[in-house]
Amino acid sequence: MTSKSLTNEAIDNLGWQATVMGANLLLKAVVLILLARSMPPVEFGLIAASTVVISLAADFSQMGVHRALIQRLTLDRAHIGAAGSISLLTGMLAAAALYWAAPWLADLLGIVETRPLIEFLALTLVLTGISEVSASLLQRERRFRDLGLIDLGSYFFGFACVALPLAGLDYGAWALAIGQMAQVISRLAALFLVRMPVVSLVPNWKESKDLLIPGAGFSAGQVGNYLATQADYFIVGRLLGAEALGFYSRAYQFFMLPAQMFGKVTATVLFPTFSSIQDQRDRIARAYLFALGATAIITLPVSAVLVILAPETISFLLGDAWEGMILPFQVLVVTLMFRTSYKLSDAVVLATGSMFQRAQTQFLYAAAVAGGALAGIQFGLPGVAAGVGLAVLLNYAMTLWLARRNTGLSWKAVLTSQFRQLPGAFLIAIPVWVAVEVGRQYGMADFAILIVGGLTGTMAAMIAWTRLRPIYGSDGASLYALVLAKLSRIRRPTATSSSGN
Repeated sequence: MTSKSLTNEAIDNLGWQATVMGANLLLKAVVLILLARSMPPVEFGLIAASTVVISLAADFSQMGVHRALIQRLTLDRAHIGAAGSISLLTGMLAAAALYWAAPWLADLLGIVETRPLIEFLALTLVLTGISEVSASLLQRERRFRDLGLIDLGSYFFGFACVALPLAGLDYGAWALAIGQMAQVISRLAALFLVRMPVVSLVPNWKESKDLLIPGAGFSAGQVGNYLATQADYFIVGRLLGAEALGFYSRAYQFFMLPAQMFGKVTATVLFPTFSSIQDQRDRIARAYLFALGATAIITLPVSAVLVILAPETISFLLGDAWEGMILPFQVLVVTLMFRTSYKLSDAVVLATGSMFQRAQTQFLYAAAVAGGALAGIQFGLPGVAAGVGLAVLLNYAMTLWLARRNTGLSWKAVLTSQFRQLPGAFLIAIPVWVAVEVGRQYGMADFAILIVGGLTGTMAAMIAWTRLRPIYGSDGASLYALVLAKLSRIRRPTATSSSGN
């Protein structure tokens, strides 16, 4: 595959992934808003606490074989069969162990109501493990359109069609648990229809070893990352209670909507793309450097605008009962660029084979999250968010160091590519802040302030990109050219069709 064709394929995949992910995140935002208006914060706290242990068991049970499927340069049917067998067996063992340990885990969490939820959700470990083999094969084949549509459809079925009606019938946390189970089952069925894996009860030893050795590095990194993303949940739930966890988990999930949109989309596409050229480090370095710059161009102004509009956004969407999540959300969203950037660095590090080094950084990250949350908890949820934000900065620096080492880039190159975009972000954020403050002084309604802020930000961005484009440097010029090229490729078939008629 030539450099040009791989680049074009990556851009197309990013476009499809961004479109589907955008629709998915919009759907999630709407569902979260409707659920938040149907259920009190304590119910969200119960399901968030239960998910803490479910996610950890899932990371242990999958053994990293799914990512190993994507990362291998060569793959045959026996490897796929081994992955399916390992996933089935370890998923069954993990589900049984989790069901047995549910009473003890509920006591550990300090929230006894989580016991039946943990027992119920344990079954998802078996289903998720098998379905991830199919999902990994679709990623390896870079069939992101199929994978994205399946994820979108399964979430819609599980939460819009199942969880929302049950929440309206006062099922509480069980509405979310049953919705999650429905999502997992529908996703498994759809994945099997699109890409049925090979599954047997007796895996082949040689191929299993090919997957388990690198998979151990992937799995260790996943466990470390899990601890990092769940340690603050555990600390808040244990020390502040289910209601505080409900506020914090909603703030975190709302923050993760843009983080997933920018970080997860690119990382999902770049990991298999970089894996296919893992022996060509110069090409990876160029693409990685551009991805860092483009991420900063987008996320820095988005982060600033979200901080400014957070009070009106949360009040308008969720209501006054959720005022306690405003400040934690603002603190978390300041770290948007750093969180999305370390996902890009992860894609480079994993694609180039540094799984175990990455795992070490993830355990350090987890320790930093736990330490930051404990240090900040005396200041309430905003203090926890600030401590977690400092841990995110540490993880950003560690993963950036690994990616820089594997690609041969200098510190100056990687840092300049991002922080040179600060002036462009200020050009957009300052007019928004002025417009919003004027609206607040005149006592405008929340919705009106959101409209004013959104229109001001859009106009400022258009002026910056049409009149002041040089401030974005070479990365801005490349991003602008790619967008124009993509738009011209979209219009070309329409023009051809019209001339033919």
